Amino acid sequence: MHMNRSRYVAFAAALLLGGCAPVFAPPGSALDAGSAGWRTQWGPGQADFERIVPGQWTRADVERTFGPPALIERVASWDGPIMTYRWRDAGGARMFYSIYLDSQGVVRRAHPSMEVRDRLFDRF
Repeated sequence: MHMNRSRYVAFAAALLLGGCAPVFAPPGSALDAGSAGWRTQWGPGQADFERIVPGQWTRADVERTFGPPALIERVASWDGPIMTYRWRDAGGARMFYSIYLDSQGVVRRAHPSMEVRDRLFDRF
């Protein structure tokens, strides 16, 4: 009987103390004033990236504002690095934002795109 009582006391204490614990929002979350709950955005979205001004922003500006990209790559059709950031839009679609830099590190082109995946592979 003593063992059961100890379990109940421990359970009740956990419930009480858990109710006193502060609730922290995840990084990048914002309270949406138009709703009763949290609107969570993990990192920047398209509206944030659209602040980039080609010809004015540099690689340093982009990295200072958005942090390191998910991917930096080169392609034969562009003479400079392409920085790629990822996020999910409001509908949950996987999105990219590609930022094309010239050889001096100045943004020359920037645009969003959607990740296209074969749904067959999503099952595995």
